[in-house]
Formats: sequence, C-alpha cells, structure tokens
Amino acid sequence: MIEPADTLRAQPTESRPRKSKHLAEMEHERWMKERTESGWRYGPKRNDTDHRHPDLHPWAELDPETRAKDADAVRAIPPMLAEIGFVLKKVDRAPAGEPTGGAQ
Repeated sequence: MIEPADTLRAQPTESRPRKSKHLAEMEHERWMKERTESGWRYGPKRNDTDHRHPDLHPWAELDPETRAKDADAVRAIPPMLAEIGFVLKKVDRAPAGEPTGGAQ
C-alpha cells in the first residue's frame, strides 16, 4: 500500500533480497503483458518498427543483466515515492472476505 509519509516516524525500508527478487519477477511479467497487449512479440533483436523484443521471455529464461533491469526498476520505487512524500507500507493479508486493516 502507498500512503503519505509521517516525516517524524518514517523509516527507510530495509532491503529484502527475496522480496525484491519476487517484485522484480512481477515487474517483468507486468512489462511483458503490457508489451504483448500492444502487439509486441519475441524477436532475437529489438526492432521497434516490427514490435519485436528479445526480452519477451519468462523470467526463468532471462540472463542476469536483463533481470537486473527489472530489479533496478523495483528498487527505484521507494526513493521516487519518498521524493513526493509517500512511503510503501506492508499490508497483512487477511483470509478471504475479511478486511485487511486498510481504508474501509
């Protein structure tokens, strides 16, 4: 959840490598969906005219350099939010049908 920062109590979020990896995978899946819904397809070489991209592969098939791009994008989110006075807040998942403690 994104919420306004309480500047007196806001603390930097600790880095969590496993969580960051998972979020990077999710970002890659989001990016792939966005591209494919816009008509892009896999191609061994990027071609903007023909809408081909070599990174349109599942996460498990990406090389470390390509995975790092997604990880960098995820790591950039908290500082960007902080610049405009917001922080990320973990939301505890409640069982289906029960409120999570957020805005009601």
